[in-house]
Amino acid sequence: MEATILGIDISKLKLDVSVGSNGKHFIVSNDEEGLTNLVSQIKKIGEVTVVMEATSGYEKELALTFADNGIKVGIISPKKVRDFARASGILAKTDKIDSQVIALFGEKMEIRLFQDNRNKKLDELLTRRRQIASMLRDERNRLQIASTEMKRDITEHIKWLTDKQKEIETLLSEKIKENSEWNELSVLISSIPGVGPVMTFTIITELTEIGKLNQKEISALVGVAPLNKDSGKHRGNRFIWGGRAQVREILYMCTISAISYNPVIKEFYDRLRKAGKQPKVAIVACMHKLLIIMNSIVKKRQLWSCP
Repeated sequence: MEATILGIDISKLKLDVSVGSNGKHFIVSNDEEGLTNLVSQIKKIGEVTVVMEATSGYEKELALTFADNGIKVGIISPKKVRDFARASGILAKTDKIDSQVIALFGEKMEIRLFQDNRNKKLDELLTRRRQIASMLRDERNRLQIASTEMKRDITEHIKWLTDKQKEIETLLSEKIKENSEWNELSVLISSIPGVGPVMTFTIITELTEIGKLNQKEISALVGVAPLNKDSGKHRGNRFIWGGRAQVREILYMCTISAISYNPVIKEFYDRLRKAGKQPKVAIVACMHKLLIIMNSIVKKRQLWSCP
């Protein structure tokens, strides 16, 4: 018996669920209670494959919940779904319709199933490091405008946060070394000039598909594939959209470093600037190129070698 395809459109507060492209539609809250309810309903259906888009990281917790409950799940590129909808003549757009389109995509197209390669402890450590980094940015901004009386307190807090961040990074490194697969990934990725530990941690925990997808797929998944905005003879600016925002944010910072320290990325950036590209456009193009390099190195299991 073929599995029933369940399409889910994800938003911050709710999940629109379609049981098949022409079946029942219902909504659950995107919280612990809603997920428990959803898992219960899915188990009543029987053999099910859940399909959902990569949506700024919201899909990750869902995928892990389904994996914990033995439910198959596929995560697909929003761009592929959008192109599929247009090709199918589906131009209307609501959360309900989106969930139906996702289900239809799952019925018609081959879906790569999500692989649960996580380690909860590693994920928690990276999340905590991200939170501390955010607090550090806020405190450093406050320090610029603080009164003399408050500067000492803020400075002490910055020192405490900095020490805590280093402590977490040490724990992350130790955790990665305990796992042979993660350690190999770490060695491969960190061999690229300009790619530091934070990018490596993020790839291992947030982008487990690295090395398993082609260039277009990995770019769309992260959200650095340039999208067109053309009409008639008008060629609009290219832009990036969707994908895993947390990975993209770290990739941006990593690319800034790579422009200074990686000869391939630096040459590419300089060439784009000389061609008249704006700095932001050139940086995004370099983000895309750096991601492709990382994906290729992991796929080939070869350390960085400057061409």
